[in-house]
Amino acid sequence: MKYFMLLGGFVGFMIAMASGISAGSELWMVVFHASISCVAGAILFRMFRKVVAGSVREVAMQKTRRPSENPAVT
Repeated sequence: MKYFMLLGGFVGFMIAMASGISAGSELWMVVFHASISCVAGAILFRMFRKVVAGSVREVAMQKTRRPSENPAVT
């Protein structure tokens, strides 16, 4: 989970930094917005990982059920 939060923070920081610099904002404002985006990106990636992990777990459980118990198999 730490990997996804770090990755999300990095992606959020870099996107905000690049967009702020390309917009021509002052450096302190760019860094401030990038730090907020870092936290937001980390939280969003963490939530995304939970959704993906839950979906993978659900699919694995459905595949291990017997065919008579699995409503997806007809």
